[in-house]
Amino acid sequence: MEYKIFAGGKKGVFDITPFCVGDIKVTSVRTGKAGCIEFTVGRNLGGSFSFFEGDFIKFYVDGNIIFSGFIFSKERNAEHFIKVVAYDQLRYLKNKDTYCYSFKTASDVVMMIIKDFSLKYDSIDNSGYVINARIEENKSLFDIILNAADITYKNTGRRFVLFDMAGKLCFKDENNLKLPLSVSIDDVDIIDFACKTDIDSDTFTQVKLFQKNKTKKIDKSIVVRNDSGIQSFGVLQYFEKMPDEYNDFQLKSCAESILKEKNRVKTSFSVKCMGRNLGEENIRAGNGIFINAIDIGEEIAEGFYFIKKCVHTFSSGLHIIEMHF
Repeated sequence: MEYKIFAGGKKGVFDITPFCVGDIKVTSVRTGKAGCIEFTVGRNLGGSFSFFEGDFIKFYVDGNIIFSGFIFSKERNAEHFIKVVAYDQLRYLKNKDTYCYSFKTASDVVMMIIKDFSLKYDSIDNSGYVINARIEENKSLFDIILNAADITYKNTGRRFVLFDMAGKLCFKDENNLKLPLSVSIDDVDIIDFACKTDIDSDTFTQVKLFQKNKTKKIDKSIVVRNDSGIQSFGVLQYFEKMPDEYNDFQLKSCAESILKEKNRVKTSFSVKCMGRNLGEENIRAGNGIFINAIDIGEEIAEGFYFIKKCVHTFSSGLHIIEMHF
């Protein structure tokens, strides 16, 4: 496996691969965070190159671009080693703004923000569901997009993932992100795995949706509950204020959908494995891969799982992948 790192800006483009020391780490998170690359350069190793905050970083593995982004921080120690952190375009979605829109899909919202902030993009799937009207005041661009995607999910059951692919934003239906790759827990390439179950972080046995109609000056709420879940776990209430335009049927449908998803013991697990030069360097948060769950425990069934966080570590020709589900 061969990898290259290039840094570039006003001072030119430099191949800084020979001056990198230690691990190169590429991280992606499914929602709300930019992808990043972290590496360390030794300025005392020779070479004439300069790079600054805002310069681009491009990372290639076996000739294929894996990461494209911009330097946001540098940290130098007494021995003149410089730790560099660069983020992809999603970092600019931390910007805050106010948007008032009506009759737009989540895909339309993504495109609206992309154009307003001059971001590069590639593939934007049509999310289909039309949001009647929404005011997003003093919100991060991330939150504005994720709110639109969440509304779409609650009304259609379709999940969408926003990510940066080699310097271009994509907004994809998660069902289009399944990879023809599999991981077997008893595989010789598995380094470690862990499984956690809990009812503490995202388990609810009762859902209450509240609606405040400013025009009619009427407050309305709907509550749905699961008696067997309450008997097992107690009353764990999910509460959310809903848009004015939702009718009674939509409120009840959303409440039932939320309860159906969250009235369960939450299971999360992680797998750490070696890369086998079979394209694993392209795995990122949001992708679905097949997990053969032998020996991981009865909580995990064999099947496709979508990655919430993925960390690639490249070091001395080795490639280690850590996936969190």
